Amino acid sequence: MYLLKNADLFITHSGLGSVFESFEIKIPMLLFPLNNKWDQNGTAARVVYHGLGLKSDLNENKEKLIAKILQDRNKMIII
Repeated sequence: MYLLKNADLFITHSGLGSVFESFEIKIPMLLFPLNNKWDQNGTAARVVYHGLGLKSDLNENKEKLIAKILQDRNKMIII
């Protein structure tokens, strides 16, 4: 939690615990769900729907995604 409190962006596998922690501290997320059989895709979809982060996959250009989420941080809904 110490590191997360000092971060500008949280890159996560979309696990429910880590998403809740990011939401609590109000840090935007870049989500990389790892498995279609677990809850990660559904959690990531809800995060994106509510404007709290962006979903990607491991094949996408990560540098562009990180730049976009940091650039659009002010447009994201942080409750």
